[in-house]
Amino acid sequence: MRRAASTAAIAALLALAAASPSAAQDEARERPSPEFRPRVGRLIEGRCERQGCPWFSIEKADYIGASEKGWLMRIDARWWRSDDPKGKRGAPDDRSVHVFCSKSEPALIERAGDGFEAKMLAPLEREPGSVEAENALIFYMAACHFAVMADAREVSSLARKLSYATPAKTALAPRALKEPSEALRW
Repeated sequence: MRRAASTAAIAALLALAAASPSAAQDEARERPSPEFRPRVGRLIEGRCERQGCPWFSIEKADYIGASEKGWLMRIDARWWRSDDPKGKRGAPDDRSVHVFCSKSEPALIERAGDGFEAKMLAPLEREPGSVEAENALIFYMAACHFAVMADAREVSSLARKLSYATPAKTALAPRALKEPSEALRW
């Protein structure tokens, strides 16, 4: 009798487990794909210019949500500027930005006035037009693909390997947003 009761209890638990998703399955649905993951805790140098060299470190990455086009994350980062190419840095500037990791509409989203501005990126461009744009691409690749890139050529090469789409020039115009989560509805 005792064995029959325990067998019935086990059968009931197995039926319940089969009918409802496990906590691991729920977590897997909420976590970004392995293809999009941030490089946290590594000091990364951007491209230097006359005013010095930028450095950054992603301190924390929080997953916000996903859509068919990509993943939205909030990134807490530290930024430094150095006159010394060997990396002697001053006091850091701590900032939070949102990153939309997308092969069709990649963007960095920053606060702008009362809202936010999405700076659309073109990872396939070998010559992005400015050092600022190139550093945005280096940051994006670290935030979205765990990659440490030295310049736009390396970014472009990785973007090709990952099958990024070539955006139309009009798609690269900055977009005004009320909230970063609007990127999930593009």
